[in-house]
Amino acid sequence: MDFSIPQPLQEDVDRTNTRVAERVVPHLQAWYRQGEMPREFFALVGEAGGYGFELSRGRLTRRPTLREALLTEALAQVSGGAAISALAHADLGMMGLRPSPRSRTRTWG
Repeated sequence: MDFSIPQPLQEDVDRTNTRVAERVVPHLQAWYRQGEMPREFFALVGEAGGYGFELSRGRLTRRPTLREALLTEALAQVSGGAAISALAHADLGMMGLRPSPRSRTRTWG
């Protein structure tokens, strides 16, 4: 299968990866020494556009899954732990914003 990433998407991913690298990478060693990913990490990733959703005109919308996969891959090349932390943060945050079925409410409160 011949698959290529659309150029506008690749350009967006490249810009976001640059912002994440500028804002996150300089702090990683200190965070590793502390043994945790602080709130600052999650805020920096969000400010850089590194999550799979965006707030636009008062609405929260999902960005393309391919975009999220490419961003996660790039972050994982720098730090696997940081990539997993960002994914978990985004997924758990979105869970809290979606209407939940009764079974999830009973299980998780």
